Amino acid sequence: MRIGMYLLRRHTFLYSLYWSVMYLVLVGFLVSFEVFGPWILQTPSASAWSLAVNVAPGWFAFVMGIITASSHMPIAIANGVTRRDFSIGAGVFALATVCLFEILKMVGLAVEALVFHVTGLMDRLTVPFPWPTVGGVLSDMAKGLGFMLSGWLIALVFYRLRIWWALLLTPFAGIPLSGGMELISYEATWSLELHWTFLGGIVAVSAVVAYLAAQGLAVKPKKA
Repeated sequence: MRIGMYLLRRHTFLYSLYWSVMYLVLVGFLVSFEVFGPWILQTPSASAWSLAVNVAPGWFAFVMGIITASSHMPIAIANGVTRRDFSIGAGVFALATVCLFEILKMVGLAVEALVFHVTGLMDRLTVPFPWPTVGGVLSDMAKGLGFMLSGWLIALVFYRLRIWWALLLTPFAGIPLSGGMELISYEATWSLELHWTFLGGIVAVSAVVAYLAAQGLAVKPKKA
């Protein structure tokens, strides 16, 4: 727990910077409502904010997974922290990250819905507004954890193995993020649409693999 909270505090500024940019996107949409208002009626999601935060936060979590495994973990081990303690702390950090991200997503969605009601656009939507549901929130959290776990696994693969072995194993390390992948076009949105329980299973198995992979991590990479 202590390590997880340390990692969260360590990246507070980076998280604040990222979400400030995301909220600036929302503000830009709301300020230019006369232009983007009619456009949103033609999108399949009925929400510009949900399009903005659909996959982007997942890729940000992916990068955080890479940073946690490749930068913070070797330093922690060199300073006497056990691999087991760091892995558990990293799990707490990942869970706290996806929970925080989900809350910030819902705040932006609530602001957008309020503007829609004030301007009367909510009554003109041709598809339901994407209000958060329990299943949807759990799915988003599982997807976020999948992205972060893939970043962790890919970082360990490249840290420990030679380049060709690392490249060979990268597709397998990327399996956890596959549930969060989504292709968005002007006319439709395609995704795997996996149930949150199935996504949770993928994340659980990947977490076990990530934990076991970290236990043999040396302070210096074993490439030589």
